[in-house]
Amino acid sequence: DFKPFESKWPDVSAEGYVKQQLRGWAAARGLSYCTLGNDLSDVNYSSARVGILDDREHYKSIQAKLIDWLHAEVFAAALPYLVLHTRGLSPSRIDEYRAAATWQGRRWKGIDPVKEANADEANLRNKLTSRRRIILERGDDPDEVAAEIEAEEKRYGVPSSVIAAIWGM
Repeated sequence: DFKPFESKWPDVSAEGYVKQQLRGWAAARGLSYCTLGNDLSDVNYSSARVGILDDREHYKSIQAKLIDWLHAEVFAAALPYLVLHTRGLSPSRIDEYRAAATWQGRRWKGIDPVKEANADEANLRNKLTSRRRIILERGDDPDEVAAEIEAEEKRYGVPSSVIAAIWGM
């Protein structure tokens, strides 16, 4: 018996088909559909926030793997040549240069910066984290931030936090 193929194409909407394909593709890669498909029609603030935070954690794990797999290896291989061809660097200090190198993946601004700042402040007060860790999570270099703060305090005088404490603000 011959059974001819009967397409259901007229009954299938292209929009639904594409949406389902993107959902499957996003799930297979550990991403949220709303981020991959740029489709916020079926999400509210809370579900979008959860999806975005999960995506960011996924991206951070990929960055960490890339740093270990590529950046650190290339740096270790190139460092001796860089030291030999750069004035002011000493071949006897290669181990120090290697130890001093750090890799920081991209970080993103908070979804709710006020709540996150309050949480950071509470965690600092309760000694559950450090300023350095908070700054690194924002994607900044703690040494650069400290140098900028010190330069501002020299240039502008007493830091605003001290003035606020004096006046009870």
